[in-house]
Amino acid sequence: MITDTHRNGCHNRPEFAERRMVQDGHYIDGHTSAPRMISIPNYSYRKPCEYRHTEAGKADRGCDGCKRKDEVAHGI
Repeated sequence: MITDTHRNGCHNRPEFAERRMVQDGHYIDGHTSAPRMISIPNYSYRKPCEYRHTEAGKADRGCDGCKRKDEVAHGI
């Protein structure tokens, strides 16, 4: 959908978390178990917007006014 008011779902999104909690096995005490949680780096997502570098991203009106697209325009 391309309209003057449509914004992409990532428009001005907050930064992704640096780390995230994931399950790494269980603690077992004989009768019950509880999940063992650890913190790992969040490599699942790239922080910068990669779409803004493509021709489609540069022309996408859903990106108009996005601070990440503006960062490209200003050389940041």
